[in-house]
Order: sequence, then structure tokens, then C-alpha cells
Amino acid sequence: MDAFAGCPVSQVHISDIAKWCAIDFANTNANPASISRTIYLNNSVVENLEIPDDVVEVKPFVFYNNLAKMVKLGSNVKKIGQSAFDNNTELSMVVFNNDLVEIGGYAFKGCVKLQELDLKDKVETIGDNAFFGCSAVTAVTVPASVKSIGTGAFGGCSLLSTTNISDLTAWFGIDFANYDSNQLHIGGELMLGNEMVTRLKIPEGITAVKPYAFYGANAIVSVAAPDGLLTVGDYAFYNNKMLELVDLAEEDARTLSSHARAYRRFSLDAISTSWEKMLLWDARL
Repeated sequence: MDAFAGCPVSQVHISDIAKWCAIDFANTNANPASISRTIYLNNSVVENLEIPDDVVEVKPFVFYNNLAKMVKLGSNVKKIGQSAFDNNTELSMVVFNNDLVEIGGYAFKGCVKLQELDLKDKVETIGDNAFFGCSAVTAVTVPASVKSIGTGAFGGCSLLSTTNISDLTAWFGIDFANYDSNQLHIGGELMLGNEMVTRLKIPEGITAVKPYAFYGANAIVSVAAPDGLLTVGDYAFYNNKMLELVDLAEEDARTLSSHARAYRRFSLDAISTSWEKMLLWDARL
């Protein structure tokens, strides 16, 4: 498993990027390039890494700790494995392809020079800690295809201020594992198209607001729910400091998440009622 642990590897030479991407490394110590931090392709150091079009999966750990400055995914890449580009501290740009479906855990963890994440329309899964510690990222585009975002996926992304989406209904379908799975937890802006969401109107047909869905979304000042909303999940609107009005129908919102954890820490002029009473229908808080 630790084939190259403790070895003072200074250079790793390969002749085929596609074959390198297909190697099953057991862990980081199994990959000699994680020690050298560079790969030589036909005797030239690879700084701009272009994954060939015949690669379907970038296997785990294959570019761990690399010093590449740019990564461009080939058109057929569908999966990025665990820690594939983890700790690529010089990586400033990733060109995501249109067919990518899964971003594995820790895939881009610690890529401290990445500034923007423009995910394309087939991405469904973003793994645990996938972008943890990408401290220069300021904006991320989340496509309507995303179904789940793992624990800590955007933890430590301290400059992340803008989340771009094109489909509000799809956003309600995302399973966030915890608060720092959601880019909004930093207090950023949710942009629908080119317009900031400030007065959130939950779309017709939505029956549940999932846990953490709008955690930390500080630009939201009001929420209006449709008929048929049944559940507001834990911490769904936690730390929404500008939120002043939540409009819920009496017969709806039957489950309100452990007595208001979903709405905790509003910015309010006065709070004199119990948590339960605050959450009654048409409540002006």
C-alpha cells in the first residue's frame, strides 16, 4: 500500500497521461509523483494538464500533491476519484467538461489558488470535502443536475461569496450532508440567473425544504411558501440574518424541524414568543 513511503523521489517520467489516469493507487504513498510533486511527460514537466478524451475516470490519488497550474478535463471524463487533485497548491484553473457526473471526496481539497468553479450540467454528486480549503474561490456554479453534496464539500472556502444557479426548483432537491456542504453557509449570495435572490418564493409543487438548503443565505429577507409545503428541515434557514418575514399556510408546514432550528438566529426587531409560536402561519417575525 505504501510502496514509495519515505522514498526521496525527485522525478517521475511517463509517456501516456491516459494510462497514468487509469492506475489504481492504494493511497498517497503508493504514488511516487506525490513526493516529486511533478510529472514529466516525454521529458517535459507538465504544468498545464490536459486529460485526454479517451479517459472516462481520473482514478484516486493520481495527481495528489501535484504542482500543475491548470487542468482541462477530456470530453468523456465522467468521474474524478478521491483526492485525484488534492493539495494541488498551484492549481488556479479547472476546465470542467460537459459529461462529468461525479466529483469524488477530497478531489480538489486544498487547491488554494482556485478562484472559480464552473460545474457543468451533468454533475450529480459532489463528495465529502471535495473543495475543502479552496480559500481563493469566490464563485461557484451549481447545475440543476446536482443531487447530493457531501460533508464539508465547501468548508474553508472563506472567500466564496456567489453561488450561481439556473433552476430554483432543482436547488430544493439537493441533499446537503451538513452546513458546510452548502456554499451559502459563508453568508454568500444566491444568484438565480443574473438576479440575486432576496425575496424567496418557494416554487409550486415543492413539499419540503431540505436541511441546510439556505443555511447562511444572508441576502434573503422574506420567504413565501406555496400551498402543499409539508416539511422544513433542520437548519434550512439557519443564520439568515436579514430574514424578516416567513409566510406559511396554516394547513401546511406540518413538520417544522425540531422547534425552529430551521429558522434560528433571525435578525429581528423583537422576539417575545416561543419558538413554536413564531413558526405559525403568516407569522410576521
